[in-house]
Amino acid sequence: AFRPSLGLARREALWAIKALRDEPLPLFAAAQVTREAKEPDVLLQPMRDGAEVVRDYNRLGLTLRDHPLTFLREDLQARDIISCRQALAAKDGKRLTVAGLVLVRQRPGSAEGVVFMTLEDETANMNVIIWPDMFDANRSVVLGGQMLAVTGMLQKEGDVVHLVAKEITDLSGLLADVGNRSSAESAHESDSAGERIVVRSRNFH
Repeated sequence: AFRPSLGLARREALWAIKALRDEPLPLFAAAQVTREAKEPDVLLQPMRDGAEVVRDYNRLGLTLRDHPLTFLREDLQARDIISCRQALAAKDGKRLTVAGLVLVRQRPGSAEGVVFMTLEDETANMNVIIWPDMFDANRSVVLGGQMLAVTGMLQKEGDVVHLVAKEITDLSGLLADVGNRSSAESAHESDSAGERIVVRSRNFH
């Protein structure tokens, strides 16, 4: 909110706020508030793009900036993991691997132990079907992973597309490095915040 209205980045805005006295203010009185002390202007190191995304997720649960997987795409390609959009365009019955943040986990009582999961990357969402035996073998990963890679068979019925899971891998560890990444357009020096992104899914039973 500070950048479009006041022209301040997150870090600069927080720095400016900390210079104000810690006291209740009536509306529009901030202009008259004196600073704790006179300080020289400080040029703060810009935050990396990934660090901005991490802060957004951890404070708001979402971001209007780049998706976290944007910063990890090269790592995923090195593992032969394709994007959700590519998977959605593939042929029925094709075996492939996608990865994404876990948005939703559902295990309806009427589904006889089948788990339905939705993964999200920077391109699209992918619905995943996990049969009971696969869930039992990967219970901790399915329930605890923030970012998962799923290898399986693509199943298409009209406009409905699912990936039937054959292998499930927890890639949540890759998220720890999002805060250290930048887009090619605005690379900065390493960010020292060290904050790890937290992705919260919606779970239904």
